[in-house]
Amino acid sequence: MSVTGWVYLDGAYMAAENARISPFDRGFLFAQAAYEVTAVYNRKLIDIDPHLRRLSRTLAGLEIEAPAVDLREIHAQLIVRNDLNEGLIYLVLAIRLITAAVEYVVKLYWFTYHRDNSNLE
Repeated sequence: MSVTGWVYLDGAYMAAENARISPFDRGFLFAQAAYEVTAVYNRKLIDIDPHLRRLSRTLAGLEIEAPAVDLREIHAQLIVRNDLNEGLIYLVLAIRLITAAVEYVVKLYWFTYHRDNSNLE
């Protein structure tokens, strides 16, 4: 599998080579994050509802507030923007420390992977 060209990071779609995560990102430093990996087959999400329910339970257990975004729409946009027929969408929700006064925001990032069947021939 190979990483594709578009990701969603901090509320914006961008080329993967422009995506940056701070070395001070709390999710990066302390693994204070939740993630889900959803399969895509024939341009359709596989079992998205169980993934979103599990993500909701995980966020509640970590006491991370769910972001006010449409997770399904972001998944759908990544399928379109990356021309993803078969592969994976990897979603990470992490806490980021933004001030020394311990103020946190939820950080979202997605990466998509295309399945490469060329070596199976």
